Amino acid sequence: MLTTDETFFVASAVLFGDSENGKAVGETKSSRTKVFFHDADRICNYQAVVDSAHLTYSLNMGEATAFVLKGRVLEALASHSSKGQNGVRNRRKA
Repeated sequence: MLTTDETFFVASAVLFGDSENGKAVGETKSSRTKVFFHDADRICNYQAVVDSAHLTYSLNMGEATAFVLKGRVLEALASHSSKGQNGVRNRRKA
C-alpha cells in the first residue's frame, strides 16, 4: 500500500482484478483511480483462484490507457496554465 506521501506522486492508477478495491494505492484520489472487475473473476470475489476470467483484463487495455492518458493530459494542462508564456512558473507576489 502506498503511503500518503507517496500518493502525492501518483497521476493515475489502474488496477485489474483487485479484490481490495483500490486499497493498494492508498489515499490516491478516487478520480485518479480506476479498478476493473470481471464478474467471473474469483480474485474479485475474494477467492484465491487465478482462472481464465482473471486473465482477460487485456480486454480493458484500451479503456485503461485512455484513463491514464486523460489524467496525463489534464495534469499537463494544469501545469501549463500555471506557467508564463516562456514556460517559467509565475511567482505569487507577496
